[in-house]
Amino acid sequence: MNKDTVIKHYEHTLEWVQSLTEVTEEEWRSAIADGKWSIAEIIAHFVPWDEFILHDRLKEFWNNKALPQAPDVHEMNQQSAERARKEERSETIGRFIVLLEQNCFKK
Repeated sequence: MNKDTVIKHYEHTLEWVQSLTEVTEEEWRSAIADGKWSIAEIIAHFVPWDEFILHDRLKEFWNNKALPQAPDVHEMNQQSAERARKEERSETIGRFIVLLEQNCFKK
């Protein structure tokens, strides 16, 4: 894996997340399968995890240093899912886009 590969991945992810503005509100809020999260919850949980990866893990990875320990998975996922249930789709998508633009696509 190299920086260009990571950036390409986030470019495709950004395009995909932006396309989610086209799904219906019901599709956005409904579980994707029994016992699974909604699209809203999935996207909302990407934000803190990608922030952790982009801010804390990649800089160490590129410098061949020990990677910092991840936050509590259950707690972070639960908080993200709860937030997604309360906020507007535009806020969830907007937070994700801002995170990527500020960390991957700086001019």
